[in-house]
Amino acid sequence: MRATVLPPDDLIIGDYALKVNISTECAYKILYLAKRS
Repeated sequence: MRATVLPPDDLIIGDYALKVNISTECAYKILYLAKRS
């Protein structure tokens, strides 16, 4: 079932991982700035 939901395309998976990484990094920066102020 998982194979049908996620396409076995490395480019798509890599792009998704990159987006998750960027949004996580942004969230940490926002939390860091919020803590300092």
